[in-house]
Amino acid sequence: MNENALTNAPLNALESAQAFHQLVDMIAPDDPAVPGMVAPSSARVYRNTFAAWLRYAQSVGIDPLDLNFSTVRDFLTVTPGSKSTQQRRLAALRKLAEVAAIADPGNPFRKAAYDSLKLFKSKYAATDTGQERQRRALSPAEADRLLREAQRRVVEAEDHERTKAKRDYAIVATLLLTGLRRAELAALRWRDIDFANGVITVRHGKGDKAREAAIYSQAALEALKAWQREQPPGYNYVVVRVRRGGVFTGDRPVDTTTIWRIVADLAKAAGLGHLKPHDLRRTLATELLTTGDPVHHVQAQLGHENASTTLDNYAVSVDARQRRKAGRVRYG
Repeated sequence: MNENALTNAPLNALESAQAFHQLVDMIAPDDPAVPGMVAPSSARVYRNTFAAWLRYAQSVGIDPLDLNFSTVRDFLTVTPGSKSTQQRRLAALRKLAEVAAIADPGNPFRKAAYDSLKLFKSKYAATDTGQERQRRALSPAEADRLLREAQRRVVEAEDHERTKAKRDYAIVATLLLTGLRRAELAALRWRDIDFANGVITVRHGKGDKAREAAIYSQAALEALKAWQREQPPGYNYVVVRVRRGGVFTGDRPVDTTTIWRIVADLAKAAGLGHLKPHDLRRTLATELLTTGDPVHHVQAQLGHENASTTLDNYAVSVDARQRRKAGRVRYG
């Protein structure tokens, strides 16, 4: 079947197991005499991968065509294999996501999911032991648990310790819901936050490049406002030093090591084990990709210069205010 025929496939057909098998047959026919979309030498590997993926999808209760950064990452994590085997599996699932997107041109989530998989490098695949090589990204439930722990400290802290608890909550909420690097957060000034539109201007990003980043939750905005009210009048920096007892030491930003320690301490208390500030940045990126946010939105949000060659196909950089309206996160 040619590509034009694929584009005429009805949307509802793609939601069934029958559609999954039809697409598989188009890509890698079981009959070697029937031409497919991949070389005959690769067809068997592709079909084995599709069979394993279907079993996995059925075991976790997801649609077999729900191929995105998160679901494929989880599949590769629990499916042991050598590096080369995982690369072949990833290539097969990318092809399936590509064909699903072509077959359903009216569904933006199919295209966004395929774009997210094109960002998925082999380093994200599992190793021989099935262990995940990717650095950590929290699930929505885990992200909420971290935020609740930070909130709990604000509520339960003694009066003299509540100031520091409010600062720490603002730190974690901002990292989780903007994807800022810890150095970017340390350098952040109040003038850089547009509370009305929920946007942060990052003036000195990596490579000393400026950008605008959306704040993806009202909760994060409220945490920042509460922390601003706590600071002495006239302070410029957002994340300043606070001594034991809630004593401010001047309008000077904390160092990045302090931010690291705050995140690690809250994560441990929340039962999340070892966690780094960059894991919170990765959490937002994974969440946006999983919920269908276009790859170029995520690239702009995080300030990636070369997220993928895929991004070279996008000519328009989306305004941070538009990204905040379009993006969805399931925590915060």
